[in-house]
Amino acid sequence: MNLLNNVTRRISSTLTVHKFILIQASLTVIISFAVLFYYSWIMALATALLIIIIMLLSQKLAGNIGELCADSDLKKGYVENGMLEIIHNISMIKSLNKQSFFKIKYYDNYEKNKIKPDLKYYFVETIYTCLAYILMYALPLIAICVEIAFKNYKAITAGIIFAVYQIINGIQEPVRNVMTTIGTLKRVKSTIPLLDPILTSNLNDNRKMVEDIEFNNISFKSAGFKTAESNIILKDVSFEINKGDFVSIKGDSGSGKSTIFKFINGSLDDDNVDVKINDLSPKEYNFYTMIKIVTQNNYILNDTVINNISLGDNYDNDYLDEIIKICQLEEFVKKYGYDKIIDSTSSNISGGEKARINIARILIRKPEVLLLDEICAALDKHTSEKLAKNIYDFAKKNNITVISISHKDEFEKYSNKIISV
Repeated sequence: MNLLNNVTRRISSTLTVHKFILIQASLTVIISFAVLFYYSWIMALATALLIIIIMLLSQKLAGNIGELCADSDLKKGYVENGMLEIIHNISMIKSLNKQSFFKIKYYDNYEKNKIKPDLKYYFVETIYTCLAYILMYALPLIAICVEIAFKNYKAITAGIIFAVYQIINGIQEPVRNVMTTIGTLKRVKSTIPLLDPILTSNLNDNRKMVEDIEFNNISFKSAGFKTAESNIILKDVSFEINKGDFVSIKGDSGSGKSTIFKFINGSLDDDNVDVKINDLSPKEYNFYTMIKIVTQNNYILNDTVINNISLGDNYDNDYLDEIIKICQLEEFVKKYGYDKIIDSTSSNISGGEKARINIARILIRKPEVLLLDEICAALDKHTSEKLAKNIYDFAKKNNITVISISHKDEFEKYSNKIISV
């Protein structure tokens, strides 16, 4: 969508004045050549030849500028989408304590897909502008020199002086263009730090970070929550979840299943909903180090498979292979390897592979509490059931508390508690 907006803005702004410029330029050329031919056919011929040379050079550079412009629009979309993905997944990024990692990744993306393409574009455009001005303003002098050579080589007229003046005057504009371009690049580069407040600030500055505390239980009590659409959900819903539980939350679409997760991780607050984690309220305490969530939004970096999972952390190869097996990525890794680069749009992997990489990213960190929000939505029945079994075994082995939301029933058979909302 961002790419579409960039392109349509450029096209619409160009086409709006295109016909008028063409008519105006054509009339100017015709009238100018008529006047020039009246006074001197030699000067007219010399001017025509120079104009043809100018047009050929201009067309060559214009083609390059067009390609660079299209490339800039495409890559600008990557940068904008990257920023939106970071903002959309800020809760996940903070829960993994990877603000610095993602900030560096965004800077690299900005440098690669914004600053460098823009620098190349402005450089070629500046050459184009300078060449056009130099050649166009050299026309009077060259044409007069040709006229003198054919008629009177000793003649130094006021016209020659005027032509030289025009050349000097014309060069001023390209110089200003170079200065403007440098200023534009500096302004573009200065926008990078705007990301810092998003990544470095807490979602709730007043909350205290809970660290080095073992998870015991979650208590949830809701008298009812009014949504933005004025619907009442989670009315008279209450439950307790203890360490080591494997829980399934069931309910119709819009019943508030995912809303429960928002209350647990503290991204949502309401006076009618009381949540306690280890007898502490998520309104006051930040449990990112203890609780991690896997959502349907599969955030994938333009990077290798291994970096998408590890996010720059180091893990033992055997443990990494175990996680890959749990998430059913063995065949994928066997075929492409850990160093396969996933492109910016994730077009070279399937939706199911993206989902399983996203799951592996969280599982490898062994959270004390694992929230699973419709993680099997992009998977077929067989893969979903096998993945559910693998997650169950991994959770029991590592004493991880699991709370799952799913419209399917793949987790129910392993659940010691089923909560209906």
